[in-house]
Amino acid sequence: KMGNNNSSPQPNHNFKNGFHVLKTNPNSSAEKAQLIPFFDFIVAANDILLDQNGDSFLPLLEQSQKLEGKIKLVVYNTKMERARDVYIDLPFINGKLGVVIRYCGLKEAEENVWHILKVYPNSPASKCGFVPNKDYIIGSEIIIIIKYSPRL
Repeated sequence: KMGNNNSSPQPNHNFKNGFHVLKTNPNSSAEKAQLIPFFDFIVAANDILLDQNGDSFLPLLEQSQKLEGKIKLVVYNTKMERARDVYIDLPFINGKLGVVIRYCGLKEAEENVWHILKVYPNSPASKCGFVPNKDYIIGSEIIIIIKYSPRL
């Protein structure tokens, strides 16, 4: 179980779009719910699928702030290839969910992930401690990789 100890796994769905979790703020509702940056996508909120467009999500969050109880998010994890229900207490800690997100396609996000297959001795990758066949490059807070370059 993940996220406030009230989440449950969902059967695998063919989600196409959602809000990509890029960062969770320390001590936030998002961190408490165990949202996982880079791998998690918020694909539904209170049973409203966010697959067609994300326009309904932000107003839903704002309206939820006036309520007591919980908001239900369906979160798809691309690494585990599973969706889970995550229930977050309302109102949010400090009035915000505490997450940096962007609306995009799941396929689009997967295109910007590189699996480390080989690390050369004494290379910068070796000095960083990259582990072949285990580590991935999934992004950076400082550098946004826009287009694949074979010279990485």
